[in-house]
Amino acid sequence: MSRRLPTLTAAALIATALAVLPGWSSPATAVDSNVATAGELGAALSTCTDGDTVTVSAAISDPTGAYDVSCTLTLNLSGVNVSVRNIVIGAAKTFTVTDTTPAPTGAGTLTANASGISNIAGIRNTGATFASAGRAHITAVSGIGGAGIGGESGGNGGTTTSNNDSTIYAVGINGSAGIGGGAGGGNGGTTTSNDNSTITAPNGSNAAGIGGGASGGNGGTTTSNDNSTISAAGGYGSPGIGSGSGGAGTKIGGTTTSNDNSTITATGGRFGAGIGSGGDGAGGTTTSNNTSTITATGGQYGAGIGGGSSGPGGITTSNNTSAINATG
Repeated sequence: MSRRLPTLTAAALIATALAVLPGWSSPATAVDSNVATAGELGAALSTCTDGDTVTVSAAISDPTGAYDVSCTLTLNLSGVNVSVRNIVIGAAKTFTVTDTTPAPTGAGTLTANASGISNIAGIRNTGATFASAGRAHITAVSGIGGAGIGGESGGNGGTTTSNNDSTIYAVGINGSAGIGGGAGGGNGGTTTSNDNSTITAPNGSNAAGIGGGASGGNGGTTTSNDNSTISAAGGYGSPGIGSGSGGAGTKIGGTTTSNDNSTITATGGRFGAGIGSGGDGAGGTTTSNNTSTITATGGQYGAGIGGGSSGPGGITTSNNTSAINATG
């Protein structure tokens, strides 16, 4: 009596064939892990696999610690606080910080405070993405010349996104943006708020709250969606949102857009527009859509929206039932 052999799928046949090849091993798979110490956190971030989730189970304080994120990874604060000096996200990687703890239990805060250290960002995301989600709170303070979130000295900002009910608070010091470019002409990146999240970027001096660093960094792309809020203030010679101060050539203010029911509020420093540029920089493109609101207040000698004290204006458009309030 004949017996039927089991039928192998194509995938199984390929896996069987590859398994016998010398030097071949199966791809690493994403894992979930728990960390409770600075050492465990550093190892989990630097030796990870794309798709990993790391949950923090106890508060971690490492004010001198520098952490590298080498993969696309989610860090779940789970209601506890983590404090480090600075974080560097690998090129083309996405680092998401969330907190899935349900209300009313307090959510955790990730703090990256690089103040007093030269030329580094609190969270460097040049060529990479940093995102907040869930109920997580983020506080990022730059070193001298590096952005709160974005580029190191002379480096460009990356992609920064807030989601759900999370908050981001980012401060730039001594010529760097709160979110965006570092001092020395770093350009702003892409900054987006979604859902009910909040982004706040009060700046130190000579750079935009969100956008370019000092010495001529161009503004980036700033967008608020849903019911989210973005608030930004520029330093001396700089807009709240847009290009940094100084530098040779004409700086460009970038693109600022509010959608849905969201709100953008921007205040310029002396000689800076609320949204646009400072000094001789050109204003960018500012648009409000749906029922959103943009409020922009220029510093002394600066426009509410547009160029700096001696720069050309840009393009400003209000659509649907949205509102733009600009005061120079």
